[in-house]
Amino acid sequence: MMDRQWMGRMLSYAHKEKLWRRGSRILAAVSGGPDSLGLLLFLDSIREKEGIEVGCCCVDHHLRKESGEEADYVGKICLERKIPFYRRDVDVKGAQKGGESIETIARDLRYKALRDVKEKEHYDVIATAHHADDQAETVLFHFLRGSGAKGLSGISPKRDDLIRPFLCARKKEIEDFLKDFPYEPCHDPTNDIPDVTRNKLRLLLIPELLSYNPNLVETLSRTSGILREEDHFLEEEAKKAAKRIVKGEEGNCLYCDREIYRSLPTAIARRTTAGLMIRAGAKEPVEPATKSADSRHRAQISRDKAKQSPTPNRRARGPMRCKTSRSSRPKATRRGRPASRIRAMARCFSASVGMEIF
Repeated sequence: MMDRQWMGRMLSYAHKEKLWRRGSRILAAVSGGPDSLGLLLFLDSIREKEGIEVGCCCVDHHLRKESGEEADYVGKICLERKIPFYRRDVDVKGAQKGGESIETIARDLRYKALRDVKEKEHYDVIATAHHADDQAETVLFHFLRGSGAKGLSGISPKRDDLIRPFLCARKKEIEDFLKDFPYEPCHDPTNDIPDVTRNKLRLLLIPELLSYNPNLVETLSRTSGILREEDHFLEEEAKKAAKRIVKGEEGNCLYCDREIYRSLPTAIARRTTAGLMIRAGAKEPVEPATKSADSRHRAQISRDKAKQSPTPNRRARGPMRCKTSRSSRPKATRRGRPASRIRAMARCFSASVGMEIF
């Protein structure tokens, strides 16, 4: 018998996070494993009540010999339940270049394939089966890398065109839900090998931490929610600060008020700078700053304060400037002043935004 209390909790979470509305077309990303198969069957079970349309997309990465059969199995389930099914094949190994990991390439190709289907078949959102155990794993992963609030906020229930209806559910709950259906989920044996970092966290570290706190998963999920709200607040404050700082824009060059920037708290300054660097054309970073960037910011402010002592005949400084590539740098801008004049804002975040600053 289907656990209606659990179903009600999942629906309450979806409504609270506004994951869909009546008439929404949802494309479920399904590999055939217990989590994604549970998601597909959950969405199929509620589609009439919620007034939603559900489709299924299975992306075959061709990394295991069983993957083709698993995609066929998902297709058969969709045929039985009259769910539109889309299969996409990607060549992960063929796309691997340089030092990128197989996992990263597979993820990028998978989301590209999902979004191609979403756009072509006119779905509104893509649903993935991330759950509370995945959330705990993600928070620990970012914590060990030294992330700030953005990384420690973990997986968002809704971001752009992605929704995660199971983010409040434990993996065991999803497996119990599946017992009400005549389908045996597929199993990926590579998930049982503690070779990559995430597998080590899931198989080795988290079980050990559970001996210290049996409610670890719930605790980390709650913490990630708190940090997500605080991160959102700080981002909004950084956007307000950016509007006050930027006094002009010329191509990919921003002219900023140094004094206003210097007065910002470091927590706002680092986010403001990262946002302005992206606006100027830099690649978006995972985190707005690193420890070294923070120290550069403080050191530069100290140097600027030391230089504030009045000096006769000293030429007044112009506004701070930042650009995104040396090749596009003009020889002179704004009445002949050299474009290489750049101050704290651009310098202290060059490392964190992955761009060349001069």
